[in-house]
Amino acid sequence: HHLCKSKMADQQQLPQQRGQNQLRVRLIPGKSRLAIDVGNVISEERDTDDCIAVSKDLAERQSQARATRKCAESCRMLVQLFGKENTFILSKCRHRVQLATWQFLNNPVLGDDRRSFLEISGILPRNIVFCSKRSGGSAPVRLIPLLDGERNGPRTASGSVGKGSVAATLGLTHLIDDRIDCLLSFFWEGHVWAEMEKSALQLTKRKTKKRMSKRAEKQLDKSSSSFGLIHFGPELGLPSVEAIETFTVKAGKEASAMGVASFSENWTSCHGWDQVLLAFGLQPTVAEKGDSITSAGEARDAGET
Repeated sequence: HHLCKSKMADQQQLPQQRGQNQLRVRLIPGKSRLAIDVGNVISEERDTDDCIAVSKDLAERQSQARATRKCAESCRMLVQLFGKENTFILSKCRHRVQLATWQFLNNPVLGDDRRSFLEISGILPRNIVFCSKRSGGSAPVRLIPLLDGERNGPRTASGSVGKGSVAATLGLTHLIDDRIDCLLSFFWEGHVWAEMEKSALQLTKRKTKKRMSKRAEKQLDKSSSSFGLIHFGPELGLPSVEAIETFTVKAGKEASAMGVASFSENWTSCHGWDQVLLAFGLQPTVAEKGDSITSAGEARDAGET
């Protein structure tokens, strides 16, 4: 059921009780699947392409932009942690900006004129996925080639669907994103909440029949709770319980107390790539001279953009 007011009151302080940088993010090697946003995460350009005029201007800037070597190296470490087949780029933008983003990912990175972001990070071109909305739609989503005849190249989601629907289709468990609405969609409309509901149902049935051992119960719980919501950038903070419920009502989901608690407990705030790597238990890369700015958020904090 949707949270009643008494339950909401009990959960109201939950976001404030969580640390701003919860270590460590839980994952299951070989099974967990990571998605990384582009706008304001890999790229300094934000995906504010809600009108044609803005989309055209953004596409021109994006196609000429370059990621930092620090960002590319950090993503390479995440690819090594999750595996090439389990690491994705998931970006919301219109078709024009999708093409520009593909060009951006193939541009030489800052600090290395010979190699592109894709060459350094090792992310597979086929694992670059675009969608047209931040939330909404339903799974499964049909993914079609962005480039004519390139079946192993980047893909785009057919129809008006958000990141949650794509996540449900691909079985994604972790997301690095600067937008709260995308993280909400990823959790409530994606693979994570569907698996949690399924696991809770299995647990209830098996407990009723007294067939589940303590070990099996622990494994089931671990499998359903090994996910991560990484909020990236300078403007960090958990959404309020009211904001969560507003989203779930709009999405037609049930914001149970268990769901709200799981959402909050697995939320990690990171200002830049060093904090992301630390959250995954990885040692940050050493920035080379001239490559000290690792994200758009850090650049703004330093007063350089």
